[in-house]
Amino acid sequence: RFDVSQGKLAMGFTSKLHGSIKEAAALSVFTDIFGGGPYSKLFENVREKQSLCYYCSASARRSKGFVVVDSGIEEVNADKVIKAVLKELEDIKCGKFEDSVIEASKKSITDSLLGYYDNAHAIDAWYSRELNDTTSPEEAVEVVMKVEKRDIINAAMGVKLHTIYRLLTKGGER
Repeated sequence: RFDVSQGKLAMGFTSKLHGSIKEAAALSVFTDIFGGGPYSKLFENVREKQSLCYYCSASARRSKGFVVVDSGIEEVNADKVIKAVLKELEDIKCGKFEDSVIEASKKSITDSLLGYYDNAHAIDAWYSRELNDTTSPEEAVEVVMKVEKRDIINAAMGVKLHTIYRLLTKGGER
């Protein structure tokens, strides 16, 4: 418990996919569809439709195969948010997402990858992080663009809940 006005919920997941962009491109697209943008399952359903949190997003550490869902919540909604996040994960595992979402995700990832060329520091950071992988951002775009719906479903199938962290307000219920 901390003296904060808003609680925080972080859910950590492990994945079977990790390593180079070639090995984990499907995990990147899965994570973006799960919680990467305004078209994502977490944004549309958990935040917007159910109004369970102030924000809700997912990010991946491709090198380690970690996926983290991060959300700002009212403490009374914590269990509902956990349940809703897990439902969205199951829906992706069942293929319940549209081709238009796949295309939006690929466009977002492509824009981010090509953004590394915007300045010398960014491209240096790309190659510093990718020490064991000499894939260029353009080559990464090519790999991401080849990801298909079945690849995304397979990536989701390997994602398992590992840890739940709650940062609660001092005056909260629990």
